[in-house]
Formats: sequence, structure tokens, C-alpha cells
Amino acid sequence: GISVESACDAARSAADILLTEKDLTVFEPAVLAGRRVFLNMVKYLKMAASSNFGNMFSVVGASLAIPFIPMLPIQVVTSNFLYDVA
Repeated sequence: GISVESACDAARSAADILLTEKDLTVFEPAVLAGRRVFLNMVKYLKMAASSNFGNMFSVVGASLAIPFIPMLPIQVVTSNFLYDVA
């Protein structure tokens, strides 16, 4: 929870966040920064998924066509790492 510094001891000890001012506008920069970070993560995930679609498609296709695992997990991770570096 959230409490102000001038609250009673029980409220202050139970609070996760303790505000030094009785003003909620101190949250605005943090909320905006959090939204910006979230949008950047969404952009990165969309880019990574679209650029690795060929790799994922080939691994899934090979897994369906071959009765054993075509690539070990460490090989998939190494392949993705090398693809991202290039």
C-alpha cells in the first residue's frame, strides 16, 4: 500500500511506499517512465518475433518432420545469439 509520512505508525509500517509529501503528482514521472519502458519492450518483442520467425518456423517444421529433436536447446540459443549479433 501507499501511505504518507504523517500517517499513524501502523499505516506507515504496513505501507510498501511512503510518500514524503501529501501530493500524488510525484507519481506522474514514474508512471510515464514505466509506460515508456513497457512500450519499448513491446516494440522489441515485436521486432524479435518478426525477425526470428524464419528460425522458429524451420525448427518447428523440422521437429514435426523428424521423430527426434533436430536441435538441442543450447543450439537454438546459440543460433539466435549469432543471428542477433550479425
